Amino acid sequence: MDALDIKILGKMCFEYQALASCEMRRPSPYGIARSIGLDVKTVRGRIKRIEGELIKRYEVMPNLSIFGLKLSGYALFFKDPGLKKKAIVRLNLLEEVQAVYEFMNSLLVHLMWSASEDLERRVALLRELGETDPIKVYDLRTEPVKARLSPLDWEIIKCLRRDALKSTKSVAEEVGVTARTVKNRLERMIEENAVFMLPVLDTERVSNLLLYWTLFFLDEEKRNQAVDQIVQAFQDRIVFQAIHTEGAVSLLLYATEMGEPEGTYNRLVAVDGVSSVHVDFLREIHYCPACIDRLVDEQISMLEKR
Repeated sequence: MDALDIKILGKMCFEYQALASCEMRRPSPYGIARSIGLDVKTVRGRIKRIEGELIKRYEVMPNLSIFGLKLSGYALFFKDPGLKKKAIVRLNLLEEVQAVYEFMNSLLVHLMWSASEDLERRVALLRELGETDPIKVYDLRTEPVKARLSPLDWEIIKCLRRDALKSTKSVAEEVGVTARTVKNRLERMIEENAVFMLPVLDTERVSNLLLYWTLFFLDEEKRNQAVDQIVQAFQDRIVFQAIHTEGAVSLLLYATEMGEPEGTYNRLVAVDGVSSVHVDFLREIHYCPACIDRLVDEQISMLEKR
């Protein structure tokens, strides 16, 4: 994979992507092409290759704003690998956890929450699991949804949760309506940002692709200059970035050699304004689909009782 593949991979797998259409439930090559300034034909070909090498499957995820939920990423750090493994087991059982990114010595946990007191309670749970206080890395925001979804809409979402590429005909047979009805309903949900496509990434299928995480802290007076310098230096290696006006800065980078992250660390600590750096290899992504499945089932049950 080259730098262009990595940019496209980042757009596909680390940003919420609307389904391209009812019939093409994949990342939109048009949207990605516009965002990175490439022609659609090139992007479409690269997506196809990435799918063959790295993507296990596609899932459909409802927009969390429908449930009044937000999503935030928190980092946990570990010196004891045994404690990290125990933390992963417990996190996979929590209803508030949407995904856990496992690194060699740390975890990045995606927490769902609705109000500040809910978030405080969830962070307190993380504090019990880690060896240090959890650090907020980013908030993931999605557009609000104006439309109200019907029980049939939710049944369609449920059918596509673990297999976004399931045929319209198969979905229609499962929910007991015509294929045209499924197509119309799904097209409306796509247009109104009610559903997103989530590629499930398999990092073990590409032996020469090494993904690693850098989390660094800054002197706020020198923040802008330091961030600009770092992004410019690593722009061809960035898979995903979380940069805010304050707090920690997170970059997910790729390497082709095991020694590259050490070099990255040395380059980052030498930047004027960087106070500390954490670098860690990505081992596995633990998706927690049960929490979303539960929310979908609750919506179906609630609407059917009305």
